[in-house]
Amino acid sequence: MHDLTAKQYDQLWIDNAPVRADMQYRLDYYEGRHAIVGQDVQNLDGTTKAERVANFIKAAIDLYTGSIASKPYAVTAVEVDTVEGEESIPNEGPQEYREVGTYNNFDASDVSNLRNALIYGRGLELHEFIDNTIVVTSRDPMMWMRVQNSDGSLIGLIYRTKLEKGSFVGDEMLDEERELMVVYTDKDVTSFTKQKGRNSGDWSEGERTPHNYGAVPAVIWRVNESYASHITDDIIGQQDEYNEIDSSSGDQIRYDSDGVLAIKGY
Repeated sequence: MHDLTAKQYDQLWIDNAPVRADMQYRLDYYEGRHAIVGQDVQNLDGTTKAERVANFIKAAIDLYTGSIASKPYAVTAVEVDTVEGEESIPNEGPQEYREVGTYNNFDASDVSNLRNALIYGRGLELHEFIDNTIVVTSRDPMMWMRVQNSDGSLIGLIYRTKLEKGSFVGDEMLDEERELMVVYTDKDVTSFTKQKGRNSGDWSEGERTPHNYGAVPAVIWRVNESYASHITDDIIGQQDEYNEIDSSSGDQIRYDSDGVLAIKGY
């Protein structure tokens, strides 16, 4: 990863576009943006057909991840033996661990990572030093690209986003929109920026910060070896079929009822 240029990182990101598009497709179905929505099909009398969505995909994933969130973990304090005749000193380690867990909101982070892994096929847990404190955060995998070796091991992460005018990069306030790219390797974190509309060779290297982790400071969550989403094409097809039949049944009942009322003069 260290021998690559900003232009090569940029090309890796471009080549990864189909993966991000597939992740967006799965996310759309999780959030209820199904095929039936937006069709705007009309009945013979001009009324619009219902676009009913019973989102079993979201219900199943939220039910599963929510049940895990309801199981707290416990840490038991063990007293430390001291010189005979003196009081035992409480071990402060468990309390410090609880404070770290509370500070990083581990329960919520774990649920978020698992939910992302079920939806996208992967979750991303990032480890950083902020103000001399280890901060563990769950990140949206859609904004990140993992770079792996031939053996499947993680050798880098690429993050991309757009920065609006008035945003800050370090101590600099931007006077125009730019793109930001951040590359994480096993040794450091390097940022790159370029002006909107410029080509891939116009990235300017910014700050390069060593992290001393000895590996890429991240944990990739997955629910299977192939990094495949649980929202499979078959499940999406079944969801579409249910939506279509459910909506059609409701439309038909209402249509028939209205027709009977019209015939009777109401």
